[in-house]
Amino acid sequence: MIPGRSVAKISIPFLAELWKKEDLKTVDDIYLRSSINQYAAGLLIFIGLMVNLGNIFRILPEEYGSSYAVIVLIGLGNLVNVSAGINGVVLSTSALYRYQTWLMFILIGLFVIASLIFIPLMGITGAAVASLISNAIYNLLCVGVVGWKYSLWPYRMNHLRMTLVAAVAFVAGTLVPEMPLLPDLMLRSALVTFIFTAGLYLLKLSDDMNKMVDVILDVIRKGFRQS
Repeated sequence: MIPGRSVAKISIPFLAELWKKEDLKTVDDIYLRSSINQYAAGLLIFIGLMVNLGNIFRILPEEYGSSYAVIVLIGLGNLVNVSAGINGVVLSTSALYRYQTWLMFILIGLFVIASLIFIPLMGITGAAVASLISNAIYNLLCVGVVGWKYSLWPYRMNHLRMTLVAAVAFVAGTLVPEMPLLPDLMLRSALVTFIFTAGLYLLKLSDDMNKMVDVILDVIRKGFRQS
């Protein structure tokens, strides 16, 4: 969430200027790239967290054992948020900025209603369910408004391909036999990171990530040549 907020703050003046110029092509490019890059980072963090939940609960006191579902639901909620990229900024800097205020009221209303329904039934897990539902509907509405008016959509087939790569990395991480805490944590995290990053790179699912990996590989190659 924090990288997403930083990207949103940086993009506000650029998007405002692009809207003035009616440069929808560049707005679409920024919108799509923010969604793909944030979703890639969010997926990696999420699956890294999921495969290490056992290690996390090995550290925490036993009374936190019932919080498994809460962590999963909060993680999914954040994943939904980052997958939409900077949809809120795209909307708020456009001529439809008034919709942003109404959608925020809808978000608050949805959360209150969902909390009243689920918290009495499920306790703290219900609060996480309410947050997930309200955030999912809010982001769906934001994406829908921008798509309906300007035909700008943050989602492509690459998002589905990323999800499949993440699923493969997650399964691989869960197949690692249990070891002492620190080696287990390091091996699962390294394996998931390698498979996920390699999958995205080889399938060319994120141009920005591929450029970053290419720079790192070039540095490594130069290091080997000099040695």
